[in-house]
Amino acid sequence: MVRSICHRMVDQRIFWDLVQKNSFGKHGLGRGFLPAACRDAIYVGGMLGISPILQDWLMENTDWGISGTGLVASLVGGAFAAVLSAPEIDTVKICMQSDLKGDMYGGIRQTFVTVRNRGVRLLCNGAMWRAVNITGAIILVNKFRMRVALLMFPHPFSVLI
Repeated sequence: MVRSICHRMVDQRIFWDLVQKNSFGKHGLGRGFLPAACRDAIYVGGMLGISPILQDWLMENTDWGISGTGLVASLVGGAFAAVLSAPEIDTVKICMQSDLKGDMYGGIRQTFVTVRNRGVRLLCNGAMWRAVNITGAIILVNKFRMRVALLMFPHPFSVLI
């Protein structure tokens, strides 16, 4: 136990030494944090907000069963998250994190302006892959959520079994 704690402390010290010795320092580590937080908030809203609520509603109002409602709810939640986050927020985050020196993209406002001025093509670059990635992740999380719920709370779900 003590050895494990000591190893973690050494690993953390090595990490922070590396961050401080790097020419970008702590600033480089946090560059693009705000767009990443915004993107992840939208992503989590689609995954843990829209998808379960829609699945519960579909379970009550349709006869599609647990798999059908889960798939539809995940697709809608994934599409919601992908459409709102992928074009602009994710592109700005990627641009800021890839330009650590800030030569092309300065702060967050300048990055938004630069990205918008470069056109729709830059905004939609990789949007399809991101949409598939987000939707697939939400499908997996929703499937896992329902399996865990059935194991942890079998009585409320006895109707479904």
